[in-house]
Amino acid sequence: MVSKVKCKTCGSEHKYKNPKSPKKKSSPSPNRHREKNVKVDPIFYKRVVTAPAQWEVKKNEMKPKHLIKNYRTQDTYQLKDVIQHHTFGLGFVEGIISTTRMDVLFCDTIKLMVMNTELRQL
Repeated sequence: MVSKVKCKTCGSEHKYKNPKSPKKKSSPSPNRHREKNVKVDPIFYKRVVTAPAQWEVKKNEMKPKHLIKNYRTQDTYQLKDVIQHHTFGLGFVEGIISTTRMDVLFCDTIKLMVMNTELRQL
């Protein structure tokens, strides 16, 4: 019986596997399609699932002459500030994590953003 063969594709040696040998099939578990016990990460749920609905509500409640700040990492932001990010678009400051971090609600998710930092010279 052959135990190792040389692979024609990569040139290395592999264990020999008979291509005609029957594959073992595992029996499906009885609870395989049961979704009652599926647990959703609450942070994921808040950041991804409910974010579009929250963003839509905040956008509709926004007054037409509301001050929208252009996002810059050097600026300091406060809770309920509205920012315009060059990539993510319109965002609402939802939480201040530290003096340099904040949670911002964008149209698709809540992102952890930096603030109050100095630009470094390279």
